Amino acid sequence: MNFDGFDTFTDDLLKLRDWLVQCGVRTVAMESTGVYWIPLFQILEAAGLEVCLVNARHCKNLPGRKTDIQDCQWLQYLHAVGLLRGSFRPLEHVCAVRTILRHRNRLVRCAADQVRLMHKALTQMNVQLQHVISDLVGVTGEAIVQAILAGERDPLKLTEAEVIKIMREHLEGLFPKVCLVCHQRYATLREYLQTTKHLGSAIPYDAESDDWTPLKPLGTVTYANCSCGSTLMLTSEGMALPRLWSLLSWARTETQKRGMTPRELLNYLREEICKQVLAATDQASKQNGENGMRDKDA
Repeated sequence: MNFDGFDTFTDDLLKLRDWLVQCGVRTVAMESTGVYWIPLFQILEAAGLEVCLVNARHCKNLPGRKTDIQDCQWLQYLHAVGLLRGSFRPLEHVCAVRTILRHRNRLVRCAADQVRLMHKALTQMNVQLQHVISDLVGVTGEAIVQAILAGERDPLKLTEAEVIKIMREHLEGLFPKVCLVCHQRYATLREYLQTTKHLGSAIPYDAESDDWTPLKPLGTVTYANCSCGSTLMLTSEGMALPRLWSLLSWARTETQKRGMTPRELLNYLREEICKQVLAATDQASKQNGENGMRDKDA
């Protein structure tokens, strides 16, 4: 029996392929050990050889000392008498997709592990963010973590994204709303934006004195004109007092930092809320239209 040895570099594997073809070999048996078999398997398969990928457990249940040469001879004998069963190996393009999916799953698991480590580190510092926000790696969670890393230690200080989110959720929670004069019903915040002339903010302040600490912090915020000409009110009533005072603290700091008046800051926040509400609704309508077209084509 002829045998030879080859290294595992690519050039050596190509020499092994050429040697097998020169010897007239049509089928090859090899053990699946880790991932080391993949390069040789692909080279031999591309050369047109029939490769039988064997589980090592099925052919090594023998006592005694064995060498690599004895192993390959024993494997060749079992393959020659038809006692080996090859493992399933999908087509090349299926293997490529499977590799990508497996790599993605590994990345997702690694990301989840890192999020758990972040939760553990915050818990060790007694920063109980999991009781305040639902997703640590969401927009609000990342903003809080970035602020902590930047040296911020004031627990009441909010980011702009958090303020806009709180105001939007509060305003959307005020609907549906009915005009007491014409009995027009506004089902959603989007409908309210489209049919009234002004959107109110969830941050109260005294417009006359430009004071962010009004006498009645749970009082009326601002007004808007209904299509019938009557006045509609949006209030901060129902918002938790600690959250409301956090908003006031943020607004007071931001007006000083940005050099803006309270009215200018409220106008800026109103514009951002309007953009988010209208953009989210337009995107949902577009997606529903695409789904309808696909159902119609089907």
